[in-house]
Amino acid sequence: MSRLYKLTIFKEFSPISLFYKENKKIILTGSLFVLLSSSMSIVSPWILKIAIDDLKIAISIKQLGFYAALIIIVTAIHGIFRYKMRKILISLSRIFEYQLHNKIYHHLLYLPQSFFDKGYTGEVMSKITNDVHAVRMVAGPAFMYLLNTIFTAVFSVIMMLAINPKLTVLTLIPLPIISISIAKIGKKIRYHFTKVQETFSEMSVKTQENLSGIREIKVFAREEKEINEFQKINKSYIEHNKKLLSIYTLMHPFFVLLIGLSTLIILWVGGKYVIDNKISLGSFVAFNSYLLLLAWPAVAFGWIINIVQRGAASMKRINELTAEKTNQKYLKNSNISDRHKGTETHRHIVFETIEKFFPGNALSSMNKKSDTSISLEISQVNFSYNSHPILNNISFCIHPGETIAITGPTASGKSTLFKLILRRYAYQKGIVRFANIPLEDIPLQEWLSLIGYVPQDAFLFSDSIENNINLGLEIFDDDYMKQCLKIACIEQEIMQLSHDTKTILGERGITLSGGQKQRLSIARALMKKPFFLLLDDPFSQIDIETEHQLWNKLSSYPYAPIRIISSQRIHSIRNADTILVIDNGSIAEKGNHSTLLNMKGLYYSLFQKQLIEQIIKE
Repeated sequence: MSRLYKLTIFKEFSPISLFYKENKKIILTGSLFVLLSSSMSIVSPWILKIAIDDLKIAISIKQLGFYAALIIIVTAIHGIFRYKMRKILISLSRIFEYQLHNKIYHHLLYLPQSFFDKGYTGEVMSKITNDVHAVRMVAGPAFMYLLNTIFTAVFSVIMMLAINPKLTVLTLIPLPIISISIAKIGKKIRYHFTKVQETFSEMSVKTQENLSGIREIKVFAREEKEINEFQKINKSYIEHNKKLLSIYTLMHPFFVLLIGLSTLIILWVGGKYVIDNKISLGSFVAFNSYLLLLAWPAVAFGWIINIVQRGAASMKRINELTAEKTNQKYLKNSNISDRHKGTETHRHIVFETIEKFFPGNALSSMNKKSDTSISLEISQVNFSYNSHPILNNISFCIHPGETIAITGPTASGKSTLFKLILRRYAYQKGIVRFANIPLEDIPLQEWLSLIGYVPQDAFLFSDSIENNINLGLEIFDDDYMKQCLKIACIEQEIMQLSHDTKTILGERGITLSGGQKQRLSIARALMKKPFFLLLDDPFSQIDIETEHQLWNKLSSYPYAPIRIISSQRIHSIRNADTILVIDNGSIAEKGNHSTLLNMKGLYYSLFQKQLIEQIIKE
């Protein structure tokens, strides 16, 4: 086994090494019981040796009973030590599994949006389940049996040397063959297990996608096609498993064969030694017993190599996931630079300014919109995704008390602009400031706490309506929740359900219509009492009459002094203070509804087209 290969294995298992260091006392205690268990396993053959040798002389039934009782006592102590070693080390591996699960899950939730845009859901699920289990097997059973194998082998060889050194050397001749075989077989096991895990990930991805899109599959009658595609992946998974199994099934009998050769040497050479009185019959039996004890380490070592190579392949996949960079400025205690020479941080400046002018984010008087110290300013922002330009030279400023609307053709960059404000992506050029502070200097979690966001595709969890609306809130206010449901024009529909707000929704809110999900998403955003209200095409599945009612109620909503809405419906944004018309990633037109109509440009064309469509529908 090459030195580089060994170093790679050790590097990949560094999380296990760190865990062992943190639990050094427990590891040492467990290792001690392994040592005691292995030491007790070599006592019984020696007692048997003495008993058989005594048979050649005069031995009473009482003495024979004594030896039998002694073997039973030793076996019982051995069993206790074995129980303790398993309880300590296997239990510790479960703690490692628990911590690794938590570490991966914590890391996942802090990964940037760009990671999830790649669509790794099924693969991630495979890593957090199958791969973690494979690594746990290394941290617990493999480590325990490796120690047991080493101790048992060492003690057995010592006892065999004590009986007859020459016979011991002859018996151990096959061992170098085992070592060479392990080096070659180990690499093959790791390669094929990696392929097994990769194809399992493909199966997970396919299953997850098909279950999520089951309605589309049925509508387009793709059941048979999807079944055939799944069977191809499943067949590949089985083929890789067969290759892995063929290696393992050959490895086990091969090691047993080598042990059999050693047994043959004992019978031939050892038998002659007994005949020539070089060793006693009891020593011959004990020597054979120690060889049988060596047979377990030989077989177990093959099993350990299999487990370690599987674990190494899985640990590599997990390390690749945890190596993905998280957003370091997300945490509340992020280290952020001081804007001034004093000790006051940007966070303090932002929140003290907001509280001064808008206690509780409430817009209690319209004259406060004249204060520009807490405006949101976007200046000459450019953004590209995978080298493809999305936004180009975007600039605008919004003050408290104002509503800005964004419209334009499909795929013009409207939603991307929202994602930049939410800091899901980092812009490449330009600057975004809030209260004259660069946005990146404000801890992300603090920034998001100011925003109530309604996405295009409203996502609801498989939980109660109440928990979905109060998402992220530590304190539930039932009266305020009902007020938000009323503003979102969905209170009556919810209260008509059998368990009203405690009704459990299906996966992704499948039991609700698209319009109901959008209105619940609006209520959820209002529950935060945000400073900013971002509405990304929030009325696309809501009828015009309900939308009109909702707008009227939103106008009296006492919070969210800064509001930004994106929509392709002109009637949804016509009352905004400023309307930005985005085309091909740039602001093509800017102004209020009347001003833009008078320009007779893109906005006017969109308005006319939608007006004609509405007349045709009527």
